[in-house]
Amino acid sequence: MPRETLAEFDFSVRARLASSALCGGLREPSVALKLHLRREDADADAAERHVMLELDETQLARLLDACAAVAKELARET
Repeated sequence: MPRETLAEFDFSVRARLASSALCGGLREPSVALKLHLRREDADADAAERHVMLELDETQLARLLDACAAVAKELARET
């Protein structure tokens, strides 16, 4: 399986509003992440692909916890 590395990422914060949102209805904030992945064993034209993730608050919290654990482990190894 080819190895891919994260070349860069973009993010945006979105809020989906229910039709009654203007009257105090449901709001669903989310974060959209666009990941730019680059394959190490391919030529320049076929080497990159984009992955879009949209996370709600719970999913974002879990992702941030996982990233914090990875950062802590990396800091301990250096």
